[in-house]
Order: sequence, then C-alpha cells, then structure tokens
Amino acid sequence: MIRELENDHFSATLYTSDNGDDEAALARLFDTYGLDPFVELAPASVLYPSITPGEWHRQRRETFSELGLEPMRPEHELEVMLSMHQRLTEED
Repeated sequence: MIRELENDHFSATLYTSDNGDDEAALARLFDTYGLDPFVELAPASVLYPSITPGEWHRQRRETFSELGLEPMRPEHELEVMLSMHQRLTEED
C-alpha cells in the first residue's frame, strides 16, 4: 500500500471527509514502516470556499441520507464525496 501511495500521490495533498482519525491513521501507517509522510491530508471542505466547514458537514450528512448510504464505509464515503463535489462545483 505504501508503495502504491508513493507512486500515485507523492508530495500530493489528499482530501478527506475530516472524521478526525485520518491523520492519526496515516501517521501510524508511516510509523509502522519507519517512513516520513510524503503526502498531506486536508479536509475536503477547504475545496469549497462558498460554504463553511459546518455547512459542508451538514450537506455530507444529508447526502448520506439521500443516497441511503452509511458513513465510515469506504465505498460509501467516496460516493458521497463525489456526489457532493459534483453538486458544489455546479453551484459555483
């Protein structure tokens, strides 16, 4: 996994749903292999300056409900983030 991450995203910023444990999990992963992190994590809400982080999280919860998906399931998280991105970039 580390090798794939390095090949695909070296020195990149990766956007997360900002559930709070993302950075800790990434740090543990790199610590396990004795590596310095070569990616940066940022909350996806920073991509949408037209709304506040609180509004982004509210819309995220609503999108999970609308789509009938469950938080913390990777495939559902990705689907919600893609749906939100599409909706939020169409509004700009």
